[in-house]
Amino acid sequence: MNPFAGRFAGQTAVITGGGSGIGLALAQRLTVEGAKVSAWDISESALNAGSASFAHSVVVDQSDEKAVERATALTLQAFAASKYWW
Repeated sequence: MNPFAGRFAGQTAVITGGGSGIGLALAQRLTVEGAKVSAWDISESALNAGSASFAHSVVVDQSDEKAVERATALTLQAFAASKYWW
């Protein structure tokens, strides 16, 4: 039994780099702990491979200010509010 299950229930989190590596691991962990996760990554194929269990995902190049604004708008539209942004 996971002693941390439900610790983030009712919370939302945006995870940058959520398609692979540490970002994916963090997104998966927060999902297990009850958070609704929006995973952001520049790689659509990485997001498709790793984000099936996430509530939301966005392909975004974070070096492009307009793309980040678009991703933010899409995420806020999907969740209304996000408490955690990593």
